[in-house]
Amino acid sequence: MRTRLMLLVLLMVVVLIGCQQDAWKEFSSREGAFSILFPGTPIETIQQANTVADGIINVHIFSFEQKGSSYFVLYSDYPESVFKRKDANKILDDMRDSFVSKGKLISEDIVSLDEYPGRDLRIKTLDGKYNMNDCIYLVKNRAYQIMTMTEKDAGFSEEDLIKFLESFKILEG
Repeated sequence: MRTRLMLLVLLMVVVLIGCQQDAWKEFSSREGAFSILFPGTPIETIQQANTVADGIINVHIFSFEQKGSSYFVLYSDYPESVFKRKDANKILDDMRDSFVSKGKLISEDIVSLDEYPGRDLRIKTLDGKYNMNDCIYLVKNRAYQIMTMTEKDAGFSEEDLIKFLESFKILEG
């Protein structure tokens, strides 16, 4: 009887842990002025990127990894001079070209989020091991990047991709 009870408790713990891992939660960043659904709690890091023309910028990265899939939201604030030198389409094209240099562009759609211009990219790494889905939006002088990176055979669902990408919102103010 005691062994049976222990097995039942162990089974319940395994089921509860499995349910918690699949629980999508809204995450928001006040400083980043966005919200999005993540399948878990993301980790924030800040890296510096040295742009040739505009100096060093901070890249804020929010990431979560599970089961061969990674979810990312990145944002960077660019000097206003960038937007005076180039129009939004040229900036988005340059960003696309930078990302595609790491793989092969499968598809690209011109999109928008509210009134903000963007690109929806599908990229496969050069070795074919990873698929990347990348949405880029320009909001005033800020660039947002919402991205998933999945191993080719990880069993990543299209529903999870859509849930993640479509849940991204800009928080005004």
